[in-house]
Amino acid sequence: MPPKPPPPPPRKSGQPTTNKTAKEFENAIRNKSVSKKKGDLLAPSETTTATLPNTQSTIPPSTTTYIDVDISESAFLAESDLFFDEEEDKDYIDEATKREKYDIGQNVYKSFRPILYLMKLLGRWPLSSREEVDGSRQFEWNGKKPASIYYIFVTLLITYTLIVGSWSMMGIVLNIRVGPTGENFEDRLNFEYEKLLLNRHVATFVMLWTFLIHCVISSLTLLSRRKFMAFYFTFWTKAMPTMHVDAAKGTSRFMLGMALSYAASVITLVILSISNVSPSVVSAPTLFGILMFREYLAPLYELKILRVILSTTSTTTTTPPPTTSLLWSSTSISNATNLSTTLPTTPGPVNTYQLIEPSSPMERKFINVMGGIFFLVVFSASKVYMFVFIYKCKLLKNAFSCWNSRVYASILKGAKKPQNHENRTTFTLLFRDHCLLLDLMDGTDQLFATILESYFALQVCSTCFEAYFFIRTARYGHGLKKSYDDEFFIRPYDWLPAVVVFIQSLALLLMVTHSAAEVGEEAMAGFEVLRRRSLIGRKTNEELYFMLTMFASYTAYKKIELSAGGYFYLNKEFLIGVISTILSYFIIIYQIQPVLDYSYEALLTNSTKFYKRKVLGQFLNRVEGGARQYHNTEAPKR
Repeated sequence: MPPKPPPPPPRKSGQPTTNKTAKEFENAIRNKSVSKKKGDLLAPSETTTATLPNTQSTIPPSTTTYIDVDISESAFLAESDLFFDEEEDKDYIDEATKREKYDIGQNVYKSFRPILYLMKLLGRWPLSSREEVDGSRQFEWNGKKPASIYYIFVTLLITYTLIVGSWSMMGIVLNIRVGPTGENFEDRLNFEYEKLLLNRHVATFVMLWTFLIHCVISSLTLLSRRKFMAFYFTFWTKAMPTMHVDAAKGTSRFMLGMALSYAASVITLVILSISNVSPSVVSAPTLFGILMFREYLAPLYELKILRVILSTTSTTTTTPPPTTSLLWSSTSISNATNLSTTLPTTPGPVNTYQLIEPSSPMERKFINVMGGIFFLVVFSASKVYMFVFIYKCKLLKNAFSCWNSRVYASILKGAKKPQNHENRTTFTLLFRDHCLLLDLMDGTDQLFATILESYFALQVCSTCFEAYFFIRTARYGHGLKKSYDDEFFIRPYDWLPAVVVFIQSLALLLMVTHSAAEVGEEAMAGFEVLRRRSLIGRKTNEELYFMLTMFASYTAYKKIELSAGGYFYLNKEFLIGVISTILSYFIIIYQIQPVLDYSYEALLTNSTKFYKRKVLGQFLNRVEGGARQYHNTEAPKR
């Protein structure tokens, strides 16, 4: 009887463990299967069974998905002992490694802070957090905390803005009948002023309403998924130290640059508004603020602005305009002091229209400032979640890149760089990290699915109008002769805010799509490493199982790409499609050539064109704060 072989020498710290038998590997899978109990994050959606030579085993799942249950804060650690003993791994965690993992958890949070501060300022961050002893952050939702209360308040404010603003604007567009039977807004001069302002800023309001709708959808979506959102951000700060991947390296400077560039564009718009350089950045916020308070302007005389008095020459009493008028409340003709003009005599009573200044300059400034604040909040809040999405895409790309380098070192450079736990290049740890990355990608897809769908649907429409608004105002905004011939009012320097908004929107659209496409490309780059290592030849059981599992994962029916809830895959093909769609609709809009202004020929029939142009020009001078020559109140030179 041959003597028994001597037992293997005890394994030293740092020595690779690659001598497990197929039976041990099979038992590890059967006895330590993935738990699907309530609270687990890494619950597989399905498993793939394959028959290997001389071995019957269940190959670990190729893809994982989030299950619709409550997720515990430490669920991602539930699989840390799936392929190796926890006691066995403790030998490899020294104080230096613990400190490095602590720094990794801190870096994930620190790189997020530039966008986090912006979200807190705008009331778009509903979570509170605390630091754990291991360097990770524990995020949680608490409706009694100031962050949650502020988030709910801003959400209600934006929802109010969308509902009330849409109702007020539709009242103008649809010419809703008010007051006595047979009388409507079109019989009043103030309705002509309403249509004048609305037509001058139709492109601006298309952009604004797309921002509003996207902002409301995003806010309500995250409010309904607030607990999942808290666990998702917590999972990131714990998963990266577990994988020993510093995915946040280099992202902090990128996110800071993005936040600063966004702040620069907002400051530019504010400067243009304060300096009265562009009519749009002065009049559009004023009109927007009045739309928000339109239902209260007539009853509350404290908010009156640019009143129009309708009276007859035979009496000093006035006929009040409808109480739901956009800009004005009625008063006695004895209060009118300036800009009085008597129209040509026609059969019946002669009407006198008088345009007067508000009783206090602060009233008009209050409406302008409030509208500007509303405008900036909506403009900023609609884009801030896309900054978070770009940040998560950068983290995913860096994490997949690190994992690919480990697979390359383990499979193709195994002879020169032996596998070890410290570098996480063993097949068991590589598979576990792969599952973590799939969970992070699925979580990102699930959290941002509705936000991405609404963003792309609305941003295509907004970008088309932004481009047309810029080209139209840059081409026709300055010419006095063009203004005389077409009988419209010019809009000098409106192309300045138009180009700022257009460049920012287009750049953000490209960055969102390109960042998401990079995640899919980097994830599939690992498949190229596996394809260079064929299944032909002698291999250990662990390597064989790992190769088959990875092939099953990469060739599954679901691509390893961000998919916005499965509606479309965010790759470069989708990017080309979005650009083509924007160009196509822009060409259609440019062929139609909407004037983005209001012709004064549509006013009351008992006044001359010169009178109409003069009154409307004076009105625009007061509302938009521009110079008199900007609106050409003189008679056109024929």
